[in-house]
Amino acid sequence: MFIGRLLLAAVLGDAVGLERELRHKPAGLRTNMLIGIGAALFTIMSYEMASEFHGDHTRIAAQIIPGIGFIGAGVVLRERGAVTDITSASTILVNASIGWPWVRAFR
Repeated sequence: MFIGRLLLAAVLGDAVGLERELRHKPAGLRTNMLIGIGAALFTIMSYEMASEFHGDHTRIAAQIIPGIGFIGAGVVLRERGAVTDITSASTILVNASIGWPWVRAFR
C-alpha cells in the first residue's frame, strides 16, 4: 500500500507538471512529480511514526507547508531585483497539497 500511495502522488504530480512542461513554464514535470512524492512520503512517515511511537501524527506533516513555501520563494526570487514566476510558486504549493491528502484517503 505504501508504494501505491507514492505512485498515485507521482502520477498526480506528473499531471500538473506535464501541463507546465507543455507550455514551457518553469517548475515542470520532474519538479512537480518530486514535490508530490515528497509531500506524500513525509505524510506517510508522519503517520507511521506516530502510530508506532504513540505521538502526534501532524508534527512532521505540518512542516511540509513551510518547506514548500521556502521552495516557492526560491522560485520567485531567482532573478535579482525582479519578482517573477508567481504562478510557478503557486503551482508548487498546490501540488504539495495534492500529494498530501491522498495518503490519508488510502489508509
